[in-house]
Amino acid sequence: MSKPKIDDKTMILVVQKLTGRCYPYGDTSIDEYRKENLKLKIAVAESLLEEIIDAGKLYDRAEYSIQDISNTANQWLVGTRDCLNYIDYLPKPFKESDTE
Repeated sequence: MSKPKIDDKTMILVVQKLTGRCYPYGDTSIDEYRKENLKLKIAVAESLLEEIIDAGKLYDRAEYSIQDISNTANQWLVGTRDCLNYIDYLPKPFKESDTE
C-alpha cells in the first residue's frame, strides 16, 4: 500500500493555492475575500491540529510504531505551544469577543 510522496513544500504550496491569500491588503472589497480565505485556513489548521493532538494521545500504547508517531506529534505540539507563548501582540487576556 504505497502512496505517491509529496514533499512538504509542494503540499504547503497546494494548500496555499487552494485557500488563497489572507494577509490584509487595505482595500475593503479585497479584504472581504481575504477574511473568508483566513476563515478557511483556520478551519484547515484546526482540523490538522486536532488530528495531531489525537495522535499524541497514544503515547502509552504498546506498539512501537504508534509510540513513534505519538512522540513525533508530541514533540511538535510542545514546540508549537512554546512558539505560541511568544506571541506578544495579543491583548492580555485575549477574549474571543475581541475578534467579532
